[in-house]
Amino acid sequence: MFGFGKLTRDKLANGNVQKEYNGKDLTGLDLSGITFTQCEFKNANFTNANISKATFEQCEMQGTNFTGANVEGASFEQCELQTSNVDKASRGKASYSQCEGVEDTD
Repeated sequence: MFGFGKLTRDKLANGNVQKEYNGKDLTGLDLSGITFTQCEFKNANFTNANISKATFEQCEMQGTNFTGANVEGASFEQCELQTSNVDKASRGKASYSQCEGVEDTD
């Protein structure tokens, strides 16, 4: 995808945040503390990923799978989360501000 090869935390943390992750398998990745702005994660798979303290701003995340993800301290701001399974991802431990598909928690 865009010549970056397999996604890893090092690649993303070094400024290689891309804009499109639609359908990508992010299972088990450590994405903690990374900021994603205006990215697309439609039908992406965050199963068992660590997205603690990550920030998602104005992201398209419809149909995203968060099963078993660590969302402690994660922030979702103005994201589209319809048909995502945020309830299975310890939703109360993250904040959802002005998001479609979930109620605000902050």
